Amino acid sequence: MRNKISTQVLTPPNTARKIKRTPEQWKAIISEYESSGLTQRDFCLQQGVAYSSFTYWLKKLKEMGPASYVDAVSTPLFVGIEPSRSPSTASNNWDVELAFANGMVLRLRQP
Repeated sequence: MRNKISTQVLTPPNTARKIKRTPEQWKAIISEYESSGLTQRDFCLQQGVAYSSFTYWLKKLKEMGPASYVDAVSTPLFVGIEPSRSPSTASNNWDVELAFANGMVLRLRQP
């Protein structure tokens, strides 16, 4: 009678570190996916993002509503303003005061 020898295949433990991302980071990743033209799986493989995490956050952000799903990058950093007076009547002297939410005030003056 022959003894059967079984071989056991040992796989090394997953040594990849899990990356913890903020909701804002997931919004940016999903926005990048939407403009990539790739399938979800191909995008995740290319970017090194776990497919299960990607689909979880895609669903979660859609459930939170359109405001949560909008990419913050699309919001302009600066907004142009127009003077209330025509340039011909404006004086060469100006004062500008910016009050920030943290209480800091920036004052610019030209004599």
